[in-house]
Amino acid sequence: MVAAAGCAVNPVTGEVGEARYRAHMAALLEDREAYDLADRARRNIEGNSALALRLIDQAIGQQPRESLFYGVKGDILYAAEDEVEAETRVLEAAPGC
Repeated sequence: MVAAAGCAVNPVTGEVGEARYRAHMAALLEDREAYDLADRARRNIEGNSALALRLIDQAIGQQPRESLFYGVKGDILYAAEDEVEAETRVLEAAPGC
């Protein structure tokens, strides 16, 4: 099997993998806004924790399965000196720890 120029072929299955790659990329692009919100939240932790908290809550609302966002929320709450709530949020990010 010959793949298009620049495409890798799985030597075992002969799969080019383009469709699977596009499906994975579509999911990441769909969540891009949530990750942008989380980045903005992290940048505002020290300067404006209220804004940071609103931003990370929006990110969590858009992608509640992303554990990174709960960790950022814990960082925000810790910076705002709410250690108990911070620990709760971090544990949400890593259940069972």
